[in-house]
Amino acid sequence: MHATTSSLRSGSNGLGSPSESETHCSRGTSAPAQKQRFFIVGCPRSGTTLLQVILNRHPSIVIPPETKLFYYYHRMPTWMRERAVRRINEDLGIQLPDWAISTRTSTPTAFDLMMKLYAASVGKQQATWCGEKSPEHTTRFAWILSTFPDARYIAITRDGRDVVASLMKAPWIKCNHLSAAMIWRRYQRAVLSLKNVAGSRVLLVKYEDLVDSPERVVRQVLGHLRLPTEPYAEKMIQVQPETDTRSFPDRELSWKATSLQPISRNVSSKASKHLTRTEVQEVELLTRKELMDFGYSMQECFKDQRTTMLRTAVHVSETLRSLGPQCLLSEAIATWKSLLRG
Repeated sequence: MHATTSSLRSGSNGLGSPSESETHCSRGTSAPAQKQRFFIVGCPRSGTTLLQVILNRHPSIVIPPETKLFYYYHRMPTWMRERAVRRINEDLGIQLPDWAISTRTSTPTAFDLMMKLYAASVGKQQATWCGEKSPEHTTRFAWILSTFPDARYIAITRDGRDVVASLMKAPWIKCNHLSAAMIWRRYQRAVLSLKNVAGSRVLLVKYEDLVDSPERVVRQVLGHLRLPTEPYAEKMIQVQPETDTRSFPDRELSWKATSLQPISRNVSSKASKHLTRTEVQEVELLTRKELMDFGYSMQECFKDQRTTMLRTAVHVSETLRSLGPQCLLSEAIATWKSLLRG
């Protein structure tokens, strides 16, 4: 269902104002007394979509396509909210009313109504967990924590070298191995900060474990959400073509198609196939601390470390010039720390 600007403003879906309609996930007449919220976070190309698809196969979980609610809606002006609502309506196949655009509408109200409408559209009104998966939310976790203090989180991580190789091939971003490494490093720092703040409400999952032992990881995630594992865990790792495609809009199929296929270990390691040895060395120099923090071993021994550092410094300087002013200073400081640490 596609919503035009005029339909958003006219309230043509008949839901009226927040005070006149059921706005919370937990208030549907056919739904359980209360739904709980969780967020899947992690760097793009780390397996967030695969995890989303798998979890959506559980009858008590509903996760819509990416909403980017805390990126384009929360605390944003009306004109940005209008764009965000239009995108959500198109991608989720729902129709949020005109008042959702107003800055007077709270994010929890918009979130809960969005989830209620989406759950009804896919026949999962009885789901007890409302999930959200937008990688961009990883760096906005402070806003999520303050908005939903009881929410739970599943943070998925992947070897930074493989993420770099995957980002370099993604059609929606233009980056070299160094800028991709900076992106991964920034997200990993955010995940660690989230874990430090939210503690046991955050479950860390490795992509490599998910593709190597999917049923075991699924059981861990369901335990984190306090959901029964039987008889669901084994079935959840099996492809379900009739429903799996609900997790993202058709326009994203070209880079998310592998999440609809049987889980394969062959997709877990891309760096060895797509990065040169020089690129791997430079990526490791930039991300050494974060790789080791998440339990990933170094591949290169840096016999000529000084030469590698000087070469990387030159390439990094060129890459930093292409960054926007918002992240230039923070990434420059982190990068030079990494080089000095190396």
